[in-house]
Amino acid sequence: MFREFGVNLIQVNTQGCVVQIAFESTREVFSSEKFRVPYVLEGEVRAYNQEMLERTQIRSQALFFCLEQGGNAWHYYEWLHGRTGVFGRDQLVSLLERIV
Repeated sequence: MFREFGVNLIQVNTQGCVVQIAFESTREVFSSEKFRVPYVLEGEVRAYNQEMLERTQIRSQALFFCLEQGGNAWHYYEWLHGRTGVFGRDQLVSLLERIV
């Protein structure tokens, strides 16, 4: 089944620091093409401030909304270091703290 929807964007802007969360549905009902756990939404979280923009140094992580037996959750994947984990409030706060 082929689905087509637009990109969703959530942006938090505080004291010159920006965190953007963009996501969209996968082309198929489920996918495991870019992440080992099946997911239905994929996207990216980006964090930056003015200095980072001037140096073109924007922090980003891939996001995947995964369907799991223990409960559905957002997971992040950090391309640079290969780290992964559950994306939640703590990760969002950590991103804001790093760019302030």
